[in-house]
This record gives sequence, C-alpha cells and structure tokens, in this order.
Amino acid sequence: MESSNTDPWSIGNNAALTKSLVTPYSGAACLRVAYGGVANPSAYQVVCTAGKRYRISGAARGNGSYYPYVADTTGAAMWIGTTSTSWQPFSVDVTMTQTQVKLFSNANAVGYCEFDNMSVVEMRSRTLDASGRGNNLTLGDGSTVITLPTKLSARGYSLDGGDRFQAAP
Repeated sequence: MESSNTDPWSIGNNAALTKSLVTPYSGAACLRVAYGGVANPSAYQVVCTAGKRYRISGAARGNGSYYPYVADTTGAAMWIGTTSTSWQPFSVDVTMTQTQVKLFSNANAVGYCEFDNMSVVEMRSRTLDASGRGNNLTLGDGSTVITLPTKLSARGYSLDGGDRFQAAP
C-alpha cells in the first residue's frame, strides 16, 4: 500500500480513494475507501484466476461508524470487519469464482474505511509420491512449508528421517 497514489486501484460504487498517512498499520500510508455518493464504495484490482485457491490477508479498520469488508466481484463477502478504529488483521483462504478482490466500506453517507498491508497469494498444493508407484499424497494448505513423509519403514512413515512414526492399523 506504499504507492504514492491510488492509481493501481479501480473505483467501485463511485468511491473516493485516497492515501492516508494517519497511523497506517505498517509503512507510511494506507488506502482510504470513502463514500462518494453511492453506498458501499470499493477499491479493487483484478489479481486472481477463477477456480484457483488464494490466501487473502491484510489489515483493515472502520471509522467508528462503518465497517470494512473484503469481497469478490459479486460482492460476496470473504471477510467482514467491525466499525472499530483499531486495525483488524485478517487472513482468509478462498477458492475464487471471480477475478477481482474488492475492498469495501459499508458507508452509505459521509465516512470511510481503511486498508493496509494487503496480500493475495495463490495457494499451491504440495504432492509427494513416497512409494514410487504413482500414489500421490497432498498435505497442508498449499502455502505453509511442511515436512512430507520421506521414507517408509516397518513401523510407518518417517517425517524427517528421525524416529517418529505413525503405525498403520
């Protein structure tokens, strides 16, 4: 959110987009999405591919009257904050049905919400064929680094080459 202007963002519902330098969550500025004459103003970017899974994270805050929320192109909420003026960190994992991530304020009169530290990361599954016979196993959420089974022994799978095994029934 450190761009000096709002050019990377498109306007939804006649939003008034500005950069706020007043206590951003991190860095020097945050994105303010303000009422511009139409209810539920938003800022959005086309950053996703429909059908793929993403982790959308960041922080948002209301202005005491209106709450922030993150939604897709249709307006279906993926995360809803509160009207609190304190920063509310969030992280949601979603399979996108649309290509846009929209940052909304539910303002229906003069007011705003702010967003900062936004990230959209595609989650890729991790597979391993420990058997050598085409038996793939997918573990984890696709973005967390995990230790996959590496060796089959008489007592089960070794997770790290150490002596930790789960016996199969």
